[in-house]
Amino acid sequence: MDKGERDLWQAVTSTAGLVGQLGFAVAVPIVLGAVIGVHLDRWLGAHGIVVFAMILLGLVGAGYGAYLMIANVLRDKR
Repeated sequence: MDKGERDLWQAVTSTAGLVGQLGFAVAVPIVLGAVIGVHLDRWLGAHGIVVFAMILLGLVGAGYGAYLMIANVLRDKR
């Protein structure tokens, strides 16, 4: 394997790792929000309102986390 192929392989694996981290960073807050929301909903008897609010909170957190991760990568590329 020559230097060009090695550089390409490193770029591909680095990008794949970043995509995996980004997916994990987006999925975890949403799932945690849903799980916590279900438990709070049962405890409070809120009929789905808390689940909806916690999923929205998880979406906001996931978006912010993804933004920070992408901003870090772009800042490092400069």
